[in-house]
Amino acid sequence: METLVTTRGFLKVTIFAVVVHLLVREFRQRLDADVAVMIPPCARPQPVGVDVTGGPYTHGAVAADAMECSAIGRDILKKGGSAVDSSDWCNCVL
Repeated sequence: METLVTTRGFLKVTIFAVVVHLLVREFRQRLDADVAVMIPPCARPQPVGVDVTGGPYTHGAVAADAMECSAIGRDILKKGGSAVDSSDWCNCVL
C-alpha cells in the first residue's frame, strides 16, 4: 500500500510539473512574439566615410557605441596595441 501511495504522489507531481512547464513555455512564446512586434527596426542611417575594409591587423576588431571610440580603438590596433588596450582606453577614458 505504501508503494502505491508513493507512486501516485510521484505521478501527481510529474503531471503537475509537465503542465507548469507547458504553460511557462506557452507564456514565453507569446511574450517573445509581443516583444518582437513592439521593437521597431533601427532607423539610424549607416555611417558614411568610415573605413570598414580592414587594416594591417588580421585578428582584431573594434565595436563601440560611439563612432569616435571605434576610430580610437582602430588606431590603437593599427599602432600595434592590443584589443585590451583599445577597450580599456575607450571604457576608462571616455
